[in-house]
Amino acid sequence: MKRSLVLPVFLLLAGCGGESALDPSMPDVRGAFEGTWDYSFTVVGTGESVTVSCAGRVMIASQSGDSFVGEFAVDASSECPSASGVVNGAVFSDGSLAFELEVEGSGVAGFESVTGCVYVEGRTSFLGVLDGDELTARARATFDCPAPNGMIICNDVDASIRVVRR
Repeated sequence: MKRSLVLPVFLLLAGCGGESALDPSMPDVRGAFEGTWDYSFTVVGTGESVTVSCAGRVMIASQSGDSFVGEFAVDASSECPSASGVVNGAVFSDGSLAFELEVEGSGVAGFESVTGCVYVEGRTSFLGVLDGDELTARARATFDCPAPNGMIICNDVDASIRVVRR
């Protein structure tokens, strides 16, 4: 009789955990998102600026309570170097979220290894909101970046993401 009780209890426990650990008061951010990553570089002192738009993806594979983890990728183009790595963050009951982008071997927010720029100051974590299937977020910081003539230029970098769940 003990054997017959152990097996059903084991089967019941085997079905617990995994992706079902979502808190019903938290928005579900899991899924595959695609869209644009816009970067605006403004030279401190002169105000000169340039903006580039890049295609990119975010795949949030796992969420437990308010924490989530996944991967991101920015596609290479004539204006954009490719970048990929891990996204780690938190979502709140009102749909707001905060996350970091991590590129292996990189400095701040995956930006230094992709651009060659060095972090000076500012917020490098992305703050945003999940509204239905649309995720928008923004980060803004100052970096010293190499110019083609070999000089270092101080840039305010404004990065924004707008992706939609597929």
